[in-house]
Amino acid sequence: MTSEEDIIMLIEEIARNLGEIVNSLIRYSEKLNCDRTKQKYLEVVAKIVEETFPNLLLEKVGKNKSN
Repeated sequence: MTSEEDIIMLIEEIARNLGEIVNSLIRYSEKLNCDRTKQKYLEVVAKIVEETFPNLLLEKVGKNKSN
């Protein structure tokens, strides 16, 4: 059985990978000099993260509001 720590580490790894993907997409769209393309990439990734990790996003927002 997987421990809670393992799950957290997996989620953090996925988040890092998503961050790298977003950065790559932004760099690519900047090379194309197309802000609309960059915006579309970010919208797609944000939607994926929102649907995949809704509780994670809510926790982050809650922590940011309390700080």
